[in-house]
Amino acid sequence: MSIKAKDVYPTLKKKIFENRVKAEKEGHLPLRPISIKLLEVFGLLPVPGDNHVAEFLPYFLRSEFDWGAKFGVKRFPGDTIYSDEWRRSMWTRASAWAEGLNLDELFKRRFGEFSFSSSIMEAMLKGEKRFFEGVNLPSEGLIDGLFHEGVVEVPGVAGTMGVRGVSVGSLPKGITALLKARIEQQELTVEAALSGDKGLALQALLLDPLTPSINAAEKMLNDILAMQAEYLPQFKH
Repeated sequence: MSIKAKDVYPTLKKKIFENRVKAEKEGHLPLRPISIKLLEVFGLLPVPGDNHVAEFLPYFLRSEFDWGAKFGVKRFPGDTIYSDEWRRSMWTRASAWAEGLNLDELFKRRFGEFSFSSSIMEAMLKGEKRFFEGVNLPSEGLIDGLFHEGVVEVPGVAGTMGVRGVSVGSLPKGITALLKARIEQQELTVEAALSGDKGLALQALLLDPLTPSINAAEKMLNDILAMQAEYLPQFKH
């Protein structure tokens, strides 16, 4: 990470670890303890926040850590985007926006739960070039060593040319391996969905590092296929 062509990552790491030591001495959790631990282990700081990054890794959401509570991670669904109350509220608001109502709320308040979508659309329509810290795009060489078709979240620029990612280049091997595993799992999920192959769907579930066992995966899959049978006719029930 550079500012005015100077690598500031060593300074960032030093400050983060100093703050962690200070917090531990004072007897409380540092800000984003999971992200700090991942920085220590893998060498780069994940930026989405602990609640989100923990969803993709098996190390923190375990019974010995009270399912993440010991790291300050909120349990699902309560008080998260998975709560029924949040979903009802956002569905009502999103439906109104789709009908052309309350658009000032959408475009002026910049709701974080909808990421940068409204700002990106605005930049494209107005012909303004804007930089965004994270956009979801096909890799297509933006990150070395990944399949071009795999969708990644990278810095990007939006404007009249659409949305274009900023090349990230090489990442540490451990992080690249994590990303490859997730992309392979998603590819298998898509293949299962298109083919209606229940066996592939089970394999995709088992490739998720948070799946605790084969029995749990089989139960989850059967429950999902039963509940969503109307929308998944390609699967034989």
